[in-house]
Amino acid sequence: MKEKKKINLNYTGVRVVPNKMHVDVVNWMLHLQRYVFALKYCVNRKVLDVACGSGYGVSLLSSVAKNVKGIDIDKKTIEWAKTNNYFYSPVDFKISNIEKEKIDDKFDCIVSFETIEHLKKPKFLLNNIKDCLNDYGCLIFSIPINEPHNEFHEKNYTWESIDDLIKNSFSPYIEWYSQTIEGIFKGKKKNAFFVIGVAYKNLPVFLKRLERKFYETGRFLKKKTAERLRIIPKSRW
Repeated sequence: MKEKKKINLNYTGVRVVPNKMHVDVVNWMLHLQRYVFALKYCVNRKVLDVACGSGYGVSLLSSVAKNVKGIDIDKKTIEWAKTNNYFYSPVDFKISNIEKEKIDDKFDCIVSFETIEHLKKPKFLLNNIKDCLNDYGCLIFSIPINEPHNEFHEKNYTWESIDDLIKNSFSPYIEWYSQTIEGIFKGKKKNAFFVIGVAYKNLPVFLKRLERKFYETGRFLKKKTAERLRIIPKSRW
């Protein structure tokens, strides 16, 4: 039996290659932060990672998801992803051109980080994603903002242009976050390096989520100080 040829991926600054990220630790940290942010939306859900690259995100998401599928245009990268990651729940990979091919399944949560800025026609992808989301599903995406010229990107985005693009395909009610070197923060920050958005397929889903947040916040504020402290982990004191 022939031994499989080992696949080697080089880090070019575009695709993350985990075992090569010692040369760009900050970029590696920012990418990991985004996937960690997405974990809470993916618990026990059917998840798709669009433009999954080397599969490190699929691996992380599989630790909480029911199952995860990763799609990417590059065959070599997909083969690397299959053999160089550890998966905690069932996963599947597919080679696909997301600018031309339809996604052929339904998902509860779709993740696509650092993808839209590479596309000439991002609306095709966004409409495609909306079509294959379940009624209660959401898209979690990220886009670099106000960046200098990048030869690999088709367009430089601002808060306004991102907002217009996403609202054309999804509900106008979107949760917006800003990512900086310090972390990920709620709202639209001027000093953001990356925009992170959670876009819901249907408005009622967003409103129910918002209603639950208000209910939980109100219930928490009614508690006495001593009761509040009991439910905060000691590591945060």
